[in-house]
Amino acid sequence: MNLNLADADNRVIINVGGIRHETYKATLKKIPATRLSRLTEALANYDPVLNEYFFDRHPGVFAQILNYYRSGKLHYPTDVCGPLFEEELEFWGLDSNQVEPCCWMTYTQHRDTQDVLAILDRLDLDTDKPTEEDIMKKFGLEEEYKSGELNCWQRIQPKIWALFDEPYSSTAAKVSTDRSVLSTHRNQEKTGKRDVCPLQLDQVESASHPRTGRRNLLQVETDRLKAFAKEP
Repeated sequence: MNLNLADADNRVIINVGGIRHETYKATLKKIPATRLSRLTEALANYDPVLNEYFFDRHPGVFAQILNYYRSGKLHYPTDVCGPLFEEELEFWGLDSNQVEPCCWMTYTQHRDTQDVLAILDRLDLDTDKPTEEDIMKKFGLEEEYKSGELNCWQRIQPKIWALFDEPYSSTAAKVSTDRSVLSTHRNQEKTGKRDVCPLQLDQVESASHPRTGRRNLLQVETDRLKAFAKEP
């Protein structure tokens, strides 16, 4: 009987986002200087009636965090995005560098994506977008454009060309190019072909010349696609 009472006294109930978790106080002491290791009944989020601590946080991520205390291994839940996982780790006072090697590549993938998007945004700010008149000149339609005598196809054709050959001539063209770059990057992550013509950040940065940068960026992407397609 005394053993059962002692066992009950050593247990702690943690309610995270409506999901109740039960463990031993000793388990939470395994990782010192963290939020869970410092739980006391004096905290405002302790409910003496229910005898539980309540935290309005992500319950799915917490399941992995609690398992980290139990097993000593921190795994990344693949059903949440990287930034959300980082926020939860920060809240609970845990170090993201403790993520297990088997999950590290998947966990850090969002950082690579954010770096590429940031550079693409900088390129967009640094580059002058071609005007509609500039595009018409390429097709020899300058006079018709100025006089307003363009037929339906003459109005549409340069815009279709600009969508693919001038990737930052419009919002739609930018979305098309950015999605293509990121899609190729993600496909290589899934298939494990990270050594096939990777889109290095220095390659993208070297393509930042005001007029030639866009073409260079497209060439980088084209080379990646060709190399990826040749792989068995």
